[in-house]
Amino acid sequence: MDSSPILTAFEYGGTLIYALALAFSLRERNPFYLGIFVSCNLLVFWDWIFNLKWFFNVVFHPDLTRLWSIQGEHETLAAAIAFVGFYYWVFHLLTKYAAALDRTIGRWQYPALYVGSGVYVLAFEILFVNLGVWTYYQQDAFEWRGAVWSNAFFNSHIILMCYLLLRAYRRWGGVDLGRASLNPAQGDAFWRPFMLGLGAVQTGIFLAFALQMIWYINMQPWAPSPRDF
Repeated sequence: MDSSPILTAFEYGGTLIYALALAFSLRERNPFYLGIFVSCNLLVFWDWIFNLKWFFNVVFHPDLTRLWSIQGEHETLAAAIAFVGFYYWVFHLLTKYAAALDRTIGRWQYPALYVGSGVYVLAFEILFVNLGVWTYYQQDAFEWRGAVWSNAFFNSHIILMCYLLLRAYRRWGGVDLGRASLNPAQGDAFWRPFMLGLGAVQTGIFLAFALQMIWYINMQPWAPSPRDF
């Protein structure tokens, strides 16, 4: 099967989702949302770490556009924009509708979000692994239909921890989600909510990463791969 249309669709689709994420982060006219967006852009560096042999041990299709190369290994543009676009939309909507979730399902939102995040990422992974966009190199017992099943609880940890921290940082910082100035010259009125949005996502990612590293240290699930590192 010719993979070119699939790869092109993946890259163009990811670019569109990214562009919409940028537009909506600016449309909110609030530094907190802008901080979330910038933080999600920084996830590309986490993605680089996650792809290494001692974590995901994943290889992307060689025809994908390269964002950068280090010692023969590549970060793909498609992976970067998919990471930014997907996570920004999740955090944007959860932040915007947190009060509505509290009113409608209360504390059940947290287990629902945890389970839903795991189911979603497995469906997404299985689809694109089987379309040949990327390949995992872990032992058969740690894969399901070509996807790494431990990514289900990893993604659940990322989303739930970031959501909890976004809520907490807003509360602790007294952040108002109404329209505000996006001018950095406004000083703390801009930088405080901006940094709180940025910091909540980065802290949540780090905590999820630490938990997953404990899993990997104990399970050692990797298989030989063509990656150099």
